[in-house]
Amino acid sequence: MNALYFVINYLKKMTNMNYCTVFFIFLLTTSNTSIADVNFTLADPQIQDLLIEAESQLTNSPEDSLRIAKIILNIGKKKQDTGIQVYGLLMLGHVMEATNKDKRAGEYYLKAMNLERNEPTLSSDHNVMFFLSDGLRVINKYTEAQRYLEKGIALQQQKGDNAYLMHAYDLQSSLYSKQKVYNKAIKSSQTSLLYARDMQSEIFILRAYRKIAQSSKKLGDYNTSKEYNERALEIVKASGNPQKIAQYLEYVSTDQRALGMYASALENAQHALLIQRNHNNTYRISNLLLNLSIIYLKLSSYDRSLSYALELLSIHEGSGDLNRIASACNQVGLIYSRLKRFDDAAYYHERTLSLNPQVVDERYQASALRSLADIKLEVIEYTTSLTYAEKARGLYQKINDERGLATVDYTTAKIYTNLGNNEQAVKSLQSAIQLSSELDDKWNEARSWVYMGEVLAKKDQDKSRNSLEKGIAIAKILNAKSILLDAYRILLNIERSQKNLDTALHYYDIVSDLVQEIDNKEIDDRIAELKIIQETEKQEREIERLKRNVIIRELELSKQASELEISNNKNTISALELERERSKLITLIGFTLIIVLTLAFVYMRYRYLKESQNILNNHNIEVEKRNHSLAELNLTKDRFFSIISHDLRTPIASIIALSDTLNEHFDDYSLEKIKKYVNNIGKASDQTFSLLENLLSWATIQIQNSDPLPKPHKIHDICLLAIHQIDAAATAKDISIEYTVNETDTIYADKNMIATVIRNLLTNAIKFTPAKGCICVYSNALEDSVTIHIKDYGIGISDDDQKYIFSLDNHVSRKGTYGEVGTGLGLALCKDLMEKNAGTLNFHSKKGKGSEFFFTLPKNPY
Repeated sequence: MNALYFVINYLKKMTNMNYCTVFFIFLLTTSNTSIADVNFTLADPQIQDLLIEAESQLTNSPEDSLRIAKIILNIGKKKQDTGIQVYGLLMLGHVMEATNKDKRAGEYYLKAMNLERNEPTLSSDHNVMFFLSDGLRVINKYTEAQRYLEKGIALQQQKGDNAYLMHAYDLQSSLYSKQKVYNKAIKSSQTSLLYARDMQSEIFILRAYRKIAQSSKKLGDYNTSKEYNERALEIVKASGNPQKIAQYLEYVSTDQRALGMYASALENAQHALLIQRNHNNTYRISNLLLNLSIIYLKLSSYDRSLSYALELLSIHEGSGDLNRIASACNQVGLIYSRLKRFDDAAYYHERTLSLNPQVVDERYQASALRSLADIKLEVIEYTTSLTYAEKARGLYQKINDERGLATVDYTTAKIYTNLGNNEQAVKSLQSAIQLSSELDDKWNEARSWVYMGEVLAKKDQDKSRNSLEKGIAIAKILNAKSILLDAYRILLNIERSQKNLDTALHYYDIVSDLVQEIDNKEIDDRIAELKIIQETEKQEREIERLKRNVIIRELELSKQASELEISNNKNTISALELERERSKLITLIGFTLIIVLTLAFVYMRYRYLKESQNILNNHNIEVEKRNHSLAELNLTKDRFFSIISHDLRTPIASIIALSDTLNEHFDDYSLEKIKKYVNNIGKASDQTFSLLENLLSWATIQIQNSDPLPKPHKIHDICLLAIHQIDAAATAKDISIEYTVNETDTIYADKNMIATVIRNLLTNAIKFTPAKGCICVYSNALEDSVTIHIKDYGIGISDDDQKYIFSLDNHVSRKGTYGEVGTGLGLALCKDLMEKNAGTLNFHSKKGKGSEFFFTLPKNPY
């Protein structure tokens, strides 16, 4: 980044280009935008230098960036310069955003916006408009963001700065997409595309193609989406980047699937999957597995669909991403529903609902609830089905998913019909029809009108006919024969009931023709599906055949080499016999050569047998190692469940007992006694949560055998972060922390694991230190290692407890000076993390005098 800033400043000095032009030269080389890339209208070079320095420090030292941004803001306040204050606030927001503190970022962006409104000079600066717009987009203030961006565009359209306009319209497209105004998003992307083509910017041409495709897909226009994704694919093919090619093959395949082009969709998805498997791109692999599962589900090839879905679920379970686990569970549940295995289907949808609702996206929860409503409707559990449908509707309303609302309203109508409540069924269908019409979802609108006709048929046949005619009109446009068949069957029954035999006969002929057409189409579709599956299997078999041919060819070459060697040996023997006849001396030499060759053969045979034995021995050793590893894992499992059954049972039992007692005697107890019970329940809950947190961290390390990702880090920064995280606990007990860790000392370790160790040790030190006490954190460095000491002057550890301080089998749990309850797992977890990072953890302690824990880590790769 620093090099880029030098280039920007050099270009400014050596040419007549303004900072805006230089800024967009930089934009064309990267997709990231930064505050310091633009000079705005600053006259003071000191502020520009500070902005550049703050931006350059952002990646490696966000704390320094934050400090510099505050300096800029303070300079602006001292000079009473609104412009400098705005730049300082924008930089502060940028730092907060980069460190994933979007809420704080929003506060700074809003302050900048409020200041800008009162500063005429800033209001005419298009770059300020751009950055305020981008900042407001981050905090979902789309209307305000749009206003600033449009102002910046208006300022630059007169000047004809195509680079600025290209980037601005690209951002405008993103803002419209966020607001779900997809037609305007497409228009903005098309405008950005015009400027990108004029500037020959391949990056922004690709961005425009992709955004037009995404917005078109949101509008249900998959043909346009496919067209622009295919254009983008041609560009990335020319680049020769296999992963980019695979990515756009995936996009095209998804569009083809939506358009029913299953053969092409399968071919592109399989090609993309092969590339991504070679590059081990887990994220893209999972997207492709889902796409393939859906395609095979559409083709009614349930076994293949299920195999891809289960592989997808396995990948997401390994990553721990709850949203992706939920998505995969819903896909598996949907397949089982198609297989009429409703118990299995319900299990996977309920599993989605069992995941942490604070983490899992509500759309996955809503989808699971809607699917469970459909399942319970199938198994004639109407009351339960209605409960699930109402919960799904509530979630869809919360997240403003109108398509989901329309679908669940249709299901709700069917439930009410089966419950005999036709009035409520009609209301649900009216809602489904209105939502489908607004969304231009003609298929759902048509089936809702037809089902409305079926519900009204017994009560008001005129209204029923009117609903059916509306459904038929839409279904004819869609050529939806199954919907037409349902509609005409209902009309046939109405005319029969009214003894209108001629009209009934007319509808009977239509129904008969439709049944024949549907049967023929289903047969044709099934044949086409089987051909697609057969072709896919043929391609897979061809790949296997080619692999086998390669192996066979290698064996043939090996055989030819052996035969050639044998032939050469025979020729050699013949030559020796000829020589023997000529001379006894030559015979003796030949005999000697034979002996030497024999010995060589015996020696080579011996070497071969010895190597084979070594391989076998190594294999046996590996088997023993695996058996030992399995035994260790089994022991870990037993230990894990032992801790759960022993240590979790007590606090949970306490919570239940205290809650039951409080519930039974709530009216009898005084307020003071109730507070005491609530306080005890809180302590027991804290203990349970703390135990679970450490237990799950330890189990993850032991069972998943997670490996560290060591890199060089400044131990000073890791310690500071840990102290910041436990600062509230220290402040609560008025404990001071003396910190003297060398800023230049580096370690080679996994940053997150070491942060966990320091945080645990500091938490323990606070727990066992009296109020107004002191904790010392300091370091000692040697040539190859660094040792960090965390010393407290608290209650110390007894000699008996010291024996088991790092043990899980006899783990020690002690109360802190304020009655804080420990889990006894934290130090064992720290010990494991240290060993994984080639470090050591030790301690000195004396009861009543305090404790000193210290760990040593290498400076260089181990």
